[in-house]
Amino acid sequence: MLAAEGVRLSEDSIRESGLKWRKGEANPQPRRILDQALRDGFRTPALDLESIPLSAELRHEHGDPFDHLLYAQAKHHGYRLMTMARALSSFGTSVVNPQ
Repeated sequence: MLAAEGVRLSEDSIRESGLKWRKGEANPQPRRILDQALRDGFRTPALDLESIPLSAELRHEHGDPFDHLLYAQAKHHGYRLMTMARALSSFGTSVVNPQ
């Protein structure tokens, strides 16, 4: 298990969960996710100007702009990206199956 101080929760993940929540595709509310993450000691990396063009320059078939930005943030900051999105394995990331 990872210690909370070693985990970053991207602001982009909160934004994407909010869009899905508003469409009825996700639960719980993004505010609850963020509040719990902060209580647990997770930190959010600031969205930096280098990650934005890096995400736009990716030439992968996977077209989800949220995933591109998550990958770019992890790459730029030297983080290991953990995701359940199997499509991101083409980026060379660790894909985690929660089951």
